[in-house]
Amino acid sequence: MPEAVRSPREAHNHLLFRWPAIRGEKYDSARSLCLQADIDPLLSDKARKMFIAACVEANVLD
Repeated sequence: MPEAVRSPREAHNHLLFRWPAIRGEKYDSARSLCLQADIDPLLSDKARKMFIAACVEANVLD
């Protein structure tokens, strides 16, 4: 079922609590950037792109 992720904090929580057990290279980068973007909004676009890359890598997008 599709889910909306509306903020870096939501993305970080999704990575922590709803991610598949197998994690790729982009997972750690996405987690780190989402956490940083929650503090520094200037990193939001970069975090979004890395989160999407991690989603593609984990094959969790429809």
